[in-house]
Amino acid sequence: MRPPSASGSDLDLPTGLLPHGKITQTPETGAGAGRPTLVDPHVWGIFDDGHGRAQIDFSVVRANVPPTDSAASCGPTSATYHCTRTLRPDGSSLSLTTETGKPGTPGGSRLTMRAADLITLSGYEVRLFVSNSATALMPPPAAGDSRAPVSNAPSSPPPATTRPEPPLDDAQLTAVVTDPGWTRLFAAKRSARPDHQLAPAQVAAIAKPLLPAHATPADAANQEGLTAFQLDSHEHILGITALRWPGDEARREVISSLYPDARQLPDGTLVHTEQQKQRTPVRVLHPDGMSVEVIQMSLDGNGTWPGPLTTAQLQAIAASTAWDRPAPNAPAAPSAGR
Repeated sequence: MRPPSASGSDLDLPTGLLPHGKITQTPETGAGAGRPTLVDPHVWGIFDDGHGRAQIDFSVVRANVPPTDSAASCGPTSATYHCTRTLRPDGSSLSLTTETGKPGTPGGSRLTMRAADLITLSGYEVRLFVSNSATALMPPPAAGDSRAPVSNAPSSPPPATTRPEPPLDDAQLTAVVTDPGWTRLFAAKRSARPDHQLAPAQVAAIAKPLLPAHATPADAANQEGLTAFQLDSHEHILGITALRWPGDEARREVISSLYPDARQLPDGTLVHTEQQKQRTPVRVLHPDGMSVEVIQMSLDGNGTWPGPLTTAQLQAIAASTAWDRPAPNAPAAPSAGR
């Protein structure tokens, strides 16, 4: 195996760690050219080492549980599903899973899927999945995954296999996901993601004094990070999100993607406004990296328009200095109807 690349795309790291071969049909997410990425790196496609084409799926995501959590334990094994989980000296946990199915063609090899999952103390999960088929398949459930193994699913024609075994064994999978080069990517991702997203209660406490007196808390319909306010009699709603981006490099990337045509105020604040059908979004990036988005919208998409607040009023809410370095804990706002 070759060592991780020291430059280029974040995806050079996993592909550079694989045995000699070629990856094709590969949609990729994540940033390249050494930039921190705002999107979790994910690469999947077909790996061909000359011994049969095989599916490969690789990702780096935020872990749902810490490595020591019992929820990350393996489920019951069976004749077709096997999982082992070990705690490593550095505090991370490594899960290796193998699932087998029926031969895809008469007299052919048995379908085999393997995956390695590493959960780190810093809160990341590195996962690599391979099979001995070129057909897109669902990876076997990892430790802590409540899904039933695919082999337990209702009977269906098995996919054709292309080789006796997947191109990587457990030792090779382990070598990829535990490579020390991942710490470089983790550090880059930490600098590229917001270091603090305000909870709905914090947003409500800051926003309430900035809104008209008749605005009342509303249900945000389970949209993560969004705080909603009813502006009038069930016709218009205001949605607010607020998060802070640390570091100049991360802010440059945020500006290019979210503030491409922004207007700059004398203090360096960036203001981006749009006029859409039944919807007016306003985004403001404060000099300290706090990004506030305020969206006024018609509740059913067919209400009276424009809404009760002008674009200037929406901008004043988002650009208020009240968003600068808010207190870490704010009192919870009452929910509508409670």
